[in-house]
Amino acid sequence: MHTVWYGATGTINLPAASGYAARSIMIYNTGAFTITIDPNASEVIVRDGTVQTGGVSMTLSSGAGNYVALLCDGVRWVAFGYKGTLAAGS
Repeated sequence: MHTVWYGATGTINLPAASGYAARSIMIYNTGAFTITIDPNASEVIVRDGTVQTGGVSMTLSSGAGNYVALLCDGVRWVAFGYKGTLAAGS
């Protein structure tokens, strides 16, 4: 698992799913920062078993210790755990 310790408000651009199959990323919030997670082009993120609209980002709420763990199946990114609020963005 690749872990990103993120200490700023900003956007993390996910790599293309086709090149990241069977790999995972954990994004860990180190402070009071709002983090946007942006899928590649029209790829999707699955949250709580629901496929989000293609190309729609997710926002991880601010707060030290909030995180999201994402697993790539080669087509999309699946959130298999998170702490805090993980909300659909734009």
